[in-house]
Amino acid sequence: MSKISNLIRRYGLAGLLIMFLACPVSASQLLWQSSSQILAPGQIWQLDLNLSVAEQSINAVAATVTYPSYFLDLVDISDGNSIIALWLDKIEEQGSFSFSGVIPGGFSGILNPQYQAPQPGKIVSLIFKVKEQEGQGRIDLEKVEVLLHDGLGTSDQVVLNSYDFTINQEAAKKLEMPSQDLWPEDMRGPEDFNLNLARDPNLFDGQWVLIFATQDKISGLDHYEVKEGKNEFITATSPYLLQDQTLSQDIEIKAVDRAGNETIAKMPAQMPGLGYEKYLIWVIMLLVLVIIVGSIKFIIDRKKYAGRWK
Repeated sequence: MSKISNLIRRYGLAGLLIMFLACPVSASQLLWQSSSQILAPGQIWQLDLNLSVAEQSINAVAATVTYPSYFLDLVDISDGNSIIALWLDKIEEQGSFSFSGVIPGGFSGILNPQYQAPQPGKIVSLIFKVKEQEGQGRIDLEKVEVLLHDGLGTSDQVVLNSYDFTINQEAAKKLEMPSQDLWPEDMRGPEDFNLNLARDPNLFDGQWVLIFATQDKISGLDHYEVKEGKNEFITATSPYLLQDQTLSQDIEIKAVDRAGNETIAKMPAQMPGLGYEKYLIWVIMLLVLVIIVGSIKFIIDRKKYAGRWK
């Protein structure tokens, strides 16, 4: 845990702001955002984790979110409208969620005409179901790493913030929070994306793999499916080891969001002349040629021998 994070825990945000006035600090921040810190038992609750950039652009973020599992169940994770375009890891365990991702081109904040300074961007939304138990809890960040977009992978300083919440039925009723759907109506599929072939001796023993990635800005990406040739679609992840290493079949990758919308990217066969069907066609043509040549030779030989016996 960083020194800044320890100061936040010890002195609180107000005390830390006073220190900032005395000694300015330039660092990125991981910020929590939610509609309320007062929760009701049985409630579905969304908590967003945002990134605020200080000065230099950021191109990679990794962290572990810890939460009290005796108060909360993590029922869903949404990357809809996330600043992270390429997720490297998403690991769910009891009481924690770890992730790492890359922001190609870097992130310097979201520009909004209503504000003079760039605004934070969302990393991920965590969807919890509050258990039937009242009390107070805290959500924390651990093992945080934020890398600058400087071509060197330099680690940036990070200000961490925990999120305190209270589960109380009566207090939640007094707030009279209007109920709303967690996800807006999503009628659009994930964004269009490209398929890239790659081969590396350190990956799958140098065999051909397919690399792909996309985003869904509304409900978030759910999964990918792959289809090689005339086979059925099967669930896949990137990088995907191709079953047909001859590259002789068309390939389709289907990206599916949480609302069930689909976007399909296609790659035509790279070596179509090596396919099984092409082999079969050539074999048939060769057999036909052999039969024709054999028939012609048979007719010629028959006429030749027939002339000798006259």
